[in-house]
Amino acid sequence: MSTAEPATHTPLLQEARALMAAGRVDEATGLFRRIVDAEPRHVEARNALAVAALRAGDALGARAQLDAVLAVAPDDPLTLNHLAQLQQAQGDTAGALQTYAALLERQPTLYAARLAYALLLEATGDATLAARQAFRAIRHAQRAGRWLSAESTAPGLRGPVTRAMALVDQHR
Repeated sequence: MSTAEPATHTPLLQEARALMAAGRVDEATGLFRRIVDAEPRHVEARNALAVAALRAGDALGARAQLDAVLAVAPDDPLTLNHLAQLQQAQGDTAGALQTYAALLERQPTLYAARLAYALLLEATGDATLAARQAFRAIRHAQRAGRWLSAESTAPGLRGPVTRAMALVDQHR
């Protein structure tokens, strides 16, 4: 449930995405801010600003952006995933677990979110449920052609995926 992007923002949005992908976060953030200034309900731009704020250590700024999105799109999966990540970063493990559970109830095939949920469950000591969630994450990812090898696994996920696979093996 994303707010439609006005045609005038499409080139700006494309440029902001490209800058973000190139690691030019400050420049991308400026463009995303311009989009939000013109269209305060723009879900993608606000999510990008939330991620940039979280990376910069601005948890309050990240939360403000996420709250603005949740006010107009309470079931947006990307926003819920970012909220769970923020809650986890702030030490709100119970909140993060609850948010991941709600997200995965709505979108059960989001394997990266399920992986994060599984590893958080493991960290809380619930190894059995963690192993089940890890198995489901791996199964969904592999059905999508991911996590089949190091080459099909994003570099930033290789460690967590390897841990999830070991967790599943331990609980067979």
